[in-house]
Amino acid sequence: MQDALDGLPGILEIETKLERDLFIIEYDPQLVQPAEIIEEIDALGFEAKQVSEEEGTAEPEVAEEIEESSPLIDGLLEQAKRENKPLVLEFSGKWCGACRRLEQETLEDPKVEEALQKVIFRQILVEDYPAAARQFKIRAIPQLRFITPGGQVVAEDKGVISVETMLGHLRKLSK
Repeated sequence: MQDALDGLPGILEIETKLERDLFIIEYDPQLVQPAEIIEEIDALGFEAKQVSEEEGTAEPEVAEEIEESSPLIDGLLEQAKRENKPLVLEFSGKWCGACRRLEQETLEDPKVEEALQKVIFRQILVEDYPAAARQFKIRAIPQLRFITPGGQVVAEDKGVISVETMLGHLRKLSK
């Protein structure tokens, strides 16, 4: 996407910080005004500012080095191997509206609940287990990982997915 925007006249940026992550939103001022975008971001409870061409963007701060693995993930992988059961990880957040929708619209569906009985399912709150989120390079939530008993990720999905998509991923685990 960036390549498509590079060199286009009139493409400007808005900088916003969500929690500790910095995002740059590129937009065409002929289609939308920056005040409209900033107003929407502010309405969601986050801060945003327009970045001038002279100012540019600051290099993001590295809070800490990425860990190779987390004790939580290591334990779940060991359990999956020991029990010879697939593992499904849902990376979520307490404050995440889309995560609640995924739970209500997909995970609480009777067909999905029945299929999840055949796997080890674990919801991982990213604010409580940041090392687990870093291990899987989680940058947005909700995210799901579907892992074989041997530790191979056979599917992953981001956002609110349908019941049919969820069941399809679970079928991949049973092959």
